[in-house]
Amino acid sequence: MKTTISSDALTRVCNILTEARKPTAPRVELTRFELALLADGVATNSDIGDYLITSEFRAYSSIEYFFEELFAPLEIAQQFIFRRPVDPLDEVHGTQGLSAVDATAFLIGLQGLGLQVDPSRLVEKLSDALKDRHSLTGNELEIVLYGNYVNRRRVVLKARPTESGGAKRETTHEDEAGFRFAMQWEGDSVVKLEVLGSLYEVPKPQEHVKCDYCGHEYLTNNTAEARIHQDVHTRRQEMFDPEPEQRFASHLATDVGGERVDHKSPLWMHGAVLERAFEFKREFRYDFVQWPGSSVTRAGEEWVGWLFAADAKGTIAGACAFMNRDAAAAVPDWSLQWVWLAPKFRRSGFLDARWAEFLKLYGDFDIEHPLSEAMQAFVRKHGTEKQKAALPAAVHE
Repeated sequence: MKTTISSDALTRVCNILTEARKPTAPRVELTRFELALLADGVATNSDIGDYLITSEFRAYSSIEYFFEELFAPLEIAQQFIFRRPVDPLDEVHGTQGLSAVDATAFLIGLQGLGLQVDPSRLVEKLSDALKDRHSLTGNELEIVLYGNYVNRRRVVLKARPTESGGAKRETTHEDEAGFRFAMQWEGDSVVKLEVLGSLYEVPKPQEHVKCDYCGHEYLTNNTAEARIHQDVHTRRQEMFDPEPEQRFASHLATDVGGERVDHKSPLWMHGAVLERAFEFKREFRYDFVQWPGSSVTRAGEEWVGWLFAADAKGTIAGACAFMNRDAAAAVPDWSLQWVWLAPKFRRSGFLDARWAEFLKLYGDFDIEHPLSEAMQAFVRKHGTEKQKAALPAAVHE
């Protein structure tokens, strides 16, 4: 975090931080301020100031006089608070303050600066109301993640440019709680403050890398990206090194449709074709997926897919899909849209073994272009004269 504040307010903050911490007894019960904040859902700036002087005593409780200048650098937005009118026509007057969530986030920010405040009781109460929420504001996220980051953050506050022209120097300080402070001065004014929490650790270096196996690019030492990479890696592993599938083995054993996937096939087969269609799109950088079926929706009658069995145990080596480009015509106009085989099964004769059957079922079908070099080589060897004639001229010669 790098934020800007006035040099006067920043100097006042440092005067507090460099004074010895005042011993305080741990509290279990909610304070009067906390009870009112939770009951009303809001607190006025005056309420917040009264609370702070009962918690941060250093520098003669001077925090009361400038805490509002810390709202902006801590990214806290004020709003007007009104008393509910007795009559809708009553004139109402608002005063500035914060919602319960924003006030708690503000206290979390002050604690991160090394000030003597304790938002933990408010965090506990508010977290209960947020536990089932999937979408959160920034300040709600501060509350939810409080336990993960308390005393572990690095905070930097910078003062706006001054014209003091004073001598520049740097000072450091470590308080009784283990917070470390580095201050840059210009004359008698602090122009930069760096705060390291008592549990702060220097982040591990990060770099962009690409997984040699699954091809996913991600940032190292990042929990979210590591989780995404693991998900991608696992899905690719299921495609690249497939395990036997009992339901496919059972389907093959009954010989009801075998490897064919049409509008009558089980939904899981449509989903299996879709997964390979995604791999084809990714590998050959197509703009869209060429298979409308999924594990919840069957492809229409104009589509037919095939799952290539690697063995009788139901291992799926790959898939392909045909589309009838003119379903209304008396004679179907079939086109092979794509073929994808797991790398370990390529050049193993899977497509060759089925080509004659495809020609019997779909006639002298077209093959959707562009074709990979491997597919062009296959067509030159096994394709019909019509299919060969459709190859790029340079390759056909």
